[in-house]
Amino acid sequence: MDNRSLPTRNTAQPGEGAFSDGSRARPAYLEFGWNAAPFAQQLPGLDPIDAEHFDKDNAAIIRLHLRGFITDGERDRAINRVTRDVRAKLASPLPSTARRDGR
Repeated sequence: MDNRSLPTRNTAQPGEGAFSDGSRARPAYLEFGWNAAPFAQQLPGLDPIDAEHFDKDNAAIIRLHLRGFITDGERDRAINRVTRDVRAKLASPLPSTARRDGR
């Protein structure tokens, strides 16, 4: 399976510093797939614990799809859910450890 890219309206390039210069700039898209860069690398402003969880989500989605347990549509919906969660984590002023779920 090839990498999945979810375009947004931002024109920044992937890997360009989300928060690296103190700005709230985001990469133009998140890469999902077996060859995608880790979320910590794609979004340096993301909490490391959250980045690790999203990396595991990505690996699980890909594995389930490759094994035939989920369809293309289910994979796409799962990627959209992870993308929404990434955006929510980036927008949250609380560190990961202060959240309700204990992550």
